Amino acid sequence: MNLLAKVVTAALFIGGPALMLTLQWKDYAVTWRFNRRGQRVRGKVLRVVPGKVDENAAVYYAFCLPDGTVLHHEYSETQEDWSEMSPGEPLEVVYLPEDPRRSRPTGMGVGLVKTGFWTLVMLGFMAGGVVVLLG
Repeated sequence: MNLLAKVVTAALFIGGPALMLTLQWKDYAVTWRFNRRGQRVRGKVLRVVPGKVDENAAVYYAFCLPDGTVLHHEYSETQEDWSEMSPGEPLEVVYLPEDPRRSRPTGMGVGLVKTGFWTLVMLGFMAGGVVVLLG
């Protein structure tokens, strides 16, 4: 195998999966922070935007901090279908007390099962890349 083929193989089968693993575990760490340190409050749905083929649906909501400050946020990071919600409906929200600008509807985020599954898949790709390179 020539040098160019080795570089391309390493990038595709080791670098790509390593990047995906990093992003997946970063998302899981953020979800873990929300679950462990987040404050739960009752918010209100302001608007729902249905998803399109290449876009996730979005829910716009507002909630109050303990000091009375009202924050307005949008959440569209998942494939959730928010179409059953309508403006004015209550929505349980979790926010980070150290940075209230970071919030999401309760229960959203990346779970350990999904993260573990993708970790195994990506490690398989990486192992395949190593086998091909050493091959």
